Amino acid sequence: MDPQRAVLVPIDVSGLDRKDLISVERVGESLSLRVAHHQEDADLGRLGNAARVATREVLGLQWLDDAAAFNMLLAVDGSGSAVNLVREGSASAMAQVLTGMAQVIAGGNLMRAAVVNGSVNPVPIGDLASLPADTVATHQVLVPSSSFRSTFPRHENLRPGAATIVYLLTDSLPADILDLERLEEPGEVRHIISVMPEAAWQLLGGTSVSHTVVEPVHGGDDLERHLLGEPHALLALVKSLLQPCLSARSELLEGVNP
Repeated sequence: MDPQRAVLVPIDVSGLDRKDLISVERVGESLSLRVAHHQEDADLGRLGNAARVATREVLGLQWLDDAAAFNMLLAVDGSGSAVNLVREGSASAMAQVLTGMAQVIAGGNLMRAAVVNGSVNPVPIGDLASLPADTVATHQVLVPSSSFRSTFPRHENLRPGAATIVYLLTDSLPADILDLERLEEPGEVRHIISVMPEAAWQLLGGTSVSHTVVEPVHGGDDLERHLLGEPHALLALVKSLLQPCLSARSELLEGVNP
């Protein structure tokens, strides 16, 4: 009998220690080959792609299956004090990092974004690769507010039944931090991303809310170039941003790379 050949499409395994490609089972006198589930990665640009690889390196898996996947929402501070986050590129860079993470932990679902000033202004829904630019464009046409309310009502157009991570991108400790510390939304975690010096964060007293402090980049550089040029810094950032994911899905800790 002529041998039969199985040909697999190219699969990106960057960041993974191992990846199951096929399963082989004996059925009587024959072998049955089944191709492992695979979804194609979108091109998210250099930083988004690098963040996806870093997320897989941390979790030790290619993506979460649909039952374990998260809703993801990026809420950008629309107050006057945070305008510089958009101007100097930090908002775009953080959005790119989160889109890379979304391809791993959101189960193929679209990540949502909004700019929060006096109200919640959803970013038009497009593909994942365009979300950073769309978020910046939405921010630029809105009138800045006097403060950022981190306890805004959750989006209703998220996938029902899935746990939700709301990333709050700001330049300080939210003014309503005490309300945020008391906020109880079943199935939801809010995680602060504050672009500010660590020393300034400590002077403000910090918070018990899940958070990541991102040191501003100086010397004519920007955050995107800095993260691309310092893979260890990107990996540490992704690890911190995955805190709510790991706290909600403790079983994922078994595969986390130290």
